[in-house]
Amino acid sequence: MKKISRVMGALVLCLISSQSFAKYTDQDFTSLRPARTVAAVEPSDLAPTAAFTPQRGPALYELGIGLGGALDPHYPGSDQSQMIVLPFPFAVYRGKIVQSDRRGTRARLWTAKGFDLSLSGTGAFPVKSNDNNARRGMEDLGWGFQVGPKLRLGLKEWADGSLLRAGLSVRGAFSANYPVEITSRGVVFEPEIVFQKPDALLERLDLFTSLSAQFATHDYMDYIYGVRAGDVTPNRREYEARGGYIESILQAGLSYRTFDNRHKFVFSSQVGTLAGATNHDSPLIRSNLDVTIGLAWVWTVFESEEKAVIVD
Repeated sequence: MKKISRVMGALVLCLISSQSFAKYTDQDFTSLRPARTVAAVEPSDLAPTAAFTPQRGPALYELGIGLGGALDPHYPGSDQSQMIVLPFPFAVYRGKIVQSDRRGTRARLWTAKGFDLSLSGTGAFPVKSNDNNARRGMEDLGWGFQVGPKLRLGLKEWADGSLLRAGLSVRGAFSANYPVEITSRGVVFEPEIVFQKPDALLERLDLFTSLSAQFATHDYMDYIYGVRAGDVTPNRREYEARGGYIESILQAGLSYRTFDNRHKFVFSSQVGTLAGATNHDSPLIRSNLDVTIGLAWVWTVFESEEKAVIVD
């Protein structure tokens, strides 16, 4: 079982690494923290969706490598952070229905003028509770998985290429702990508004920003914020978490593309506020403010001569 767990950990690491720095590469960064996924800022979120009008697009598939780092709180409301520095491979496939790229693997289920419905997922790194003062002695937060449908609606497009889009994600949440124990953790809901401005300030420098709010059911909240009787200490009382509002997140960043589009350099920052959170009185919440800062470099090593057919 230990060997299986290590293999699983390696596979999850590849999945998370390729997605965790996605916002750094395609403006769709998935946070490293296990308790939430930040707003998905991605070109397909922002590009207008229309009836079937195929055109020749970028390469059908790409292969590359990258290096990213992020300073990120252990979970929403934690007063401690972890630094992650991670080299990662990525593979891009731009099919008409199934797509696998820097935003993960997903399937476009339905498309109509102005909006579409897709299926996507995300992963997150674990947190050892003994590395967190508020959770010391409690169960570790395991590898995180979320998967579910996402509805996206185009709101506005400007002549300079700037785009505004709204979205709503509904994801089933799961955790995985040694030895390969996968547990359902409820459902997460995330409405969002995303904005992108290409060639901001100078050519090939893109600005991206998003505003989102996260909500979750009881099971998810209790996994993050609940305290069982056996975990009570003089500084940590028993607590039964309630389903509801988690936090609001504002993200902004810049990405720079080299002339040949082979390299991309990205800076991303985000601030989350737990003001008014449903479980603000949990003894595990030590801060009402979350701050995440990240940097990444991505290098496209190979791309196919065959071009993708874009249907947007």
